Amino acid sequence: MRPMAHLCDERIMNNDVTNDNRTTRQLWRLTRGQRWWFAGAAFAMIIANLCLFVPPVLGKYVIDMVSQQDTAAMSPLLIAVYGKAGLVELLIVAGSLSLLMTLIAGIFLFLRGRFTARASEAIAEQLRLNLYARLHATRASFFDSEKTGDLVQRCSSDVETVRAFLASNLVDISRSLLLLICVTPVLFWIDTTLALASLCLTPLLILGSYLFFSRVKVLFLKSDEAEGRMTACLQENLTGIRVVRAFNRQAFEIDKFAECNEDFRECEYHMVKILAYFWSLSDFISFSQIGIVLIGGAVRVQGGYISLGDLFAFITYVSMVIWPIRHLGKVLVDSGMSMVALNRINHILVQPDESSGQVPHIARASGALRIQHLSFSYGLQSVEKGLAEKGAAEQDPETLAENMLQDINLDIAAGETLAIAGAPGSGKTTLIALLLKLYEYQHGSIELDGYEINSLDKHWLRNQIAVVFQEPFLFSRSITNNLRVGRADASDDDMQAACQDAALHESIMRFSEHYNAVIGERGVSLSGGQRQRLAIARALMKDTPILILDDALSAVDSRTEKVILDALQSRAGTRTTLIVAHRLSTFRHADRIAVMDAGKVVQLGTHAQLSNQVGHYQRLCAIQNELESTMQADLDTTNSPLITA
Repeated sequence: MRPMAHLCDERIMNNDVTNDNRTTRQLWRLTRGQRWWFAGAAFAMIIANLCLFVPPVLGKYVIDMVSQQDTAAMSPLLIAVYGKAGLVELLIVAGSLSLLMTLIAGIFLFLRGRFTARASEAIAEQLRLNLYARLHATRASFFDSEKTGDLVQRCSSDVETVRAFLASNLVDISRSLLLLICVTPVLFWIDTTLALASLCLTPLLILGSYLFFSRVKVLFLKSDEAEGRMTACLQENLTGIRVVRAFNRQAFEIDKFAECNEDFRECEYHMVKILAYFWSLSDFISFSQIGIVLIGGAVRVQGGYISLGDLFAFITYVSMVIWPIRHLGKVLVDSGMSMVALNRINHILVQPDESSGQVPHIARASGALRIQHLSFSYGLQSVEKGLAEKGAAEQDPETLAENMLQDINLDIAAGETLAIAGAPGSGKTTLIALLLKLYEYQHGSIELDGYEINSLDKHWLRNQIAVVFQEPFLFSRSITNNLRVGRADASDDDMQAACQDAALHESIMRFSEHYNAVIGERGVSLSGGQRQRLAIARALMKDTPILILDDALSAVDSRTEKVILDALQSRAGTRTTLIVAHRLSTFRHADRIAVMDAGKVVQLGTHAQLSNQVGHYQRLCAIQNELESTMQADLDTTNSPLITA
């Protein structure tokens, strides 16, 4: 069996468990707008419990009346109402009144359940909406270190845990405390000695519930984290199922999932085992308490201190106290789980928003970009946070974080086409991420039409830019719906024009449903080149002053690439275009070329200028020219008469 310490990150566990006060405040804030429903549920619960107080009293007088064969033992109230009725009549009246009180209690218990269900479902709905909105609003860097499956777990299973607690246990806490406060004086009114005996084990039950409550939070956190890892493993494998099969890794991935599944099972088994201990011990204490009341009550009845009816009422009221207190243990268990779930939910809710900024007075930018002394590191912010926690502010965080971009300087005129070349990892995609304000740079400046990007409103900025990412993402919808992501009000003619520019229209028309064809999850029914061209068409539909193609032509053939580049060239001067590419054919269409290496711009100029300069670009040209010559020679050899014969 694997050690339990292996199943959870202790740092996260300790951080979550020590935030109970914050979690309680968060739980209180969650009930905002639904508190009247909970108040109504509490009121219904009080009325139901008051009604349930009546049958034991009636039972007491009925038993005394029957055992003593004297109607005078019946409640003076009933005698006053019904007069000197006979024994049978009084029994009928008492039984009918007990049924009536029980019926009323049942109605109010139904109302309590309905009110709490309405409130808890509304809270869960709002909580899921808040989480979804927060995931869309939080910084892009948050997703760099989070697993998708675990985030899904927090937004689904953890929300359900909180909903279940609010629906069934929040009011039960008040019920248990109310019964303990109200019933205890009644027990002492019936018989003080027997009351003391009946409550002797109650402190032990309460203490055990509290200790177990403290323990189960840690166990549930381990179980929840293990389930999150298992969900993340499942999500990752389903997403990459084709890669798994292509590399024949099914056995490995099944073993990996089995390991996560075993971790989750061990956590669940350990928690269930502790639950079994608690319920068995609490049942033993509760039944022992009832046994003490029976034995002590028999002695008190035998001694003539109380009547047989008093003993019946006493046992009933003791059960009304003991079992809710015992049930309080379950409530505490569920509250511990809900606190852990809320802490995991808060991990998302407390994430800071992307920084907001000013909205310029112009609706559409010209597209002029100016980058000055730009430096950026993905790890700098986390390093600064770690140094602050350790009190090591005297150290320079820049020396501890590797810069992805270093002193970038570029002036890009409105309408210019700039190609960006460079080896993988040279910082091309990082530069584009900063232009989109997905990350905030630490040093330097990026200006759009004279406005600092870091100070601009992110929505306004992104409305000025259309981008095709290196790995285009398509939704599991129709082609039309994917295209209208770029512009919701686009007409059919607009879509066809964009697809023709992206060399995609003919491919779409081969589908039986044409533009209404559903392309499957992530565009699985399309080829790699078709996915890229659909993403390009979507970007062209947006019709923005800035167009960014991040290696967006890598999956298309040279002929298709020429069609797309010619379409872009026909619109030259109307928008600023940044093209990250690796082919010389792409560079030749650009007004200028920026060559990046190790996070720096090492060369800048036209194709003619750079191809004649000693440097990275000249070497790239030589490699590609040699490759093209070799391919042409192979084609010539293949088509020679000798080979043909």
